[in-house]
Amino acid sequence: MKHKFSFDIRHIIVPSLIMQHKDIIILYKEIIKSLKGEWLLVGGALLHVLEISDRITLDIDLVPLEEITNKDQLQIMEIAEKNNFPPETINFAAEYFVKKQKNWRKELVILFENKNLKLYRPSKKLFRQLKEQRGTETDLIDIEMFEEKLRTDRV
Repeated sequence: MKHKFSFDIRHIIVPSLIMQHKDIIILYKEIIKSLKGEWLLVGGALLHVLEISDRITLDIDLVPLEEITNKDQLQIMEIAEKNNFPPETINFAAEYFVKKQKNWRKELVILFENKNLKLYRPSKKLFRQLKEQRGTETDLIDIEMFEEKLRTDRV
């Protein structure tokens, strides 16, 4: 008999790499002060920014919507390091999964905007697609909480 094995890295991670709610909010505020261009915030950190969850997470998943350079990536990693987080706290790998989704650009909702930055969040549909791809227990709980927030608060 075959079993589907769902693995969540958070169960074995080194405690110093775990981000708490206050850490994410501090880093988020620093990022929106310094970042330029158009970006998408996804993953567990988004749930903190929207005040949906205070669960631990490992990183902040940022997806560039425009072409970026190594210099751009390094600037964001330096923001993390300046705030006493390892550079890998900023994770760009979500770009791969986002851009595999059909019509993903139509599923972006503005989260924050100033003269230098447009930061988006995924729509309900895109958030669900991204989380269901991995399908861990944590991902399924995230979907439930995100959709409940959308139903009650209209974020």
